[in-house]
Amino acid sequence: TPTPRAFHQMTYDSTRQLVVMFGGQSGVLTTAEDEFPQASWLNDTWTFNGDVWQQVNASISLDSSGGYDIAFDANRNVTVLIGRSQESEGNNRFAKMWEFDESGWHKATVNEEIPAQLFPLLVIDPHQKDLFLFSGFQLSEIWQYDGQAWSHSPSQVPPLMRGSLIAKVVYFEQLEAFVFTNLTGGTEKFTPFQEERWSFLPSREENNGGRFWFDMVYDTARGVIVLFGGQRQARPAGSLQLEVIQTLNDTWEFDGEVWYEVSPRQVPPARYGHAMAYDEARGVVVLFGGIAADGTYLNDTWEYNGLTWTQK
Repeated sequence: TPTPRAFHQMTYDSTRQLVVMFGGQSGVLTTAEDEFPQASWLNDTWTFNGDVWQQVNASISLDSSGGYDIAFDANRNVTVLIGRSQESEGNNRFAKMWEFDESGWHKATVNEEIPAQLFPLLVIDPHQKDLFLFSGFQLSEIWQYDGQAWSHSPSQVPPLMRGSLIAKVVYFEQLEAFVFTNLTGGTEKFTPFQEERWSFLPSREENNGGRFWFDMVYDTARGVIVLFGGQRQARPAGSLQLEVIQTLNDTWEFDGEVWYEVSPRQVPPARYGHAMAYDEARGVVVLFGGIAADGTYLNDTWEYNGLTWTQK
């Protein structure tokens, strides 16, 4: 079983029918010599076949502290990772791209210098078979990759949809569009090949602050988005600092028209910073890890079939 972690990334390899997980924050502090000890970051790779996790003998030199994302490119049968290399220096840093297959990780050669992203969002359009990179916390750019070259989109990401700290995105097949939702429940769709690319969708009700570090995936069999957990934070009156209000273990679904909270018979403990992927072959959402309400880093695996969560 993988070690406890949070802020890792997972995707589903539909060719090999495996969940692929990379990295994360371990919760183990760096050496006491550091003036400000911080949790260390992992660069290990694991796969999950529905029964067991297996570590892959493959790692990359990645600056994980600024966030990264992965997505499976079914057209080329590779898992793609966008992040920042530890080999980069100075403030003028550019994003790096790696690809993972049966032989391990390989740094990809790119035709464009893409600005390094803080907490980027990487998603595949299964119809166009292109990868879309939605810029992170400080930028508003959108990039598109056709398997050979990156191109810059004229569209921009709205401010409250920038970065995995506060927002998530999936490709919603029935709408033929990317669906974003953010910490306040705001929901928008992005249709890259229409004149009006951005449009609003019904929001999810979020009371008393915003939801940070949640995750969501698209359930292709049922045609719904599944969202779980996160940490609710709010800024008290007169304060500049956010305060933690609650760590969440609620489950929400979105059918393209409305968000609704569901009541599974069993649910995982509350957490944030977890990762999820949808296992198409078995028709379940797979969840791993995260940080519990008491600050404990977790390494449990759960699956959701639309009725209940089950611990593996």
